[in-house]
Amino acid sequence: MIPYILLILTFVIILFGNVGGHYVIEKGVKIGKISIRMKKLLYWMLYTVLTLFTAGMLAVLEFFEPFGPSSSRSMPKKTSHEIDGRKIGITIVMVLFIYILNAYFENKAKKENEK
Repeated sequence: MIPYILLILTFVIILFGNVGGHYVIEKGVKIGKISIRMKKLLYWMLYTVLTLFTAGMLAVLEFFEPFGPSSSRSMPKKTSHEIDGRKIGITIVMVLFIYILNAYFENKAKKENEK
């Protein structure tokens, strides 16, 4: 159960990091006397850290095997070189969702800037 919570928590953190980062960059929230370029640099650093954190979480989840059968003795034990398609699928869906969200916010910001 804990690995599921960690996965969801990581996903939520990245989601809020994306939305917050776009808001800070596009709306020009004043953070002291930091320039826009510096804000973008800080945002992309934050995004990279969150992405690495997600990769780390997924690596941790490999040890817990939350998507497989929990404690059934009839199922053979998975060997380490076997690939679990469900974990890869969930990861791909998460990444695609984040990229789609990024594109949506960028387009929204461009439309607001044109007005």
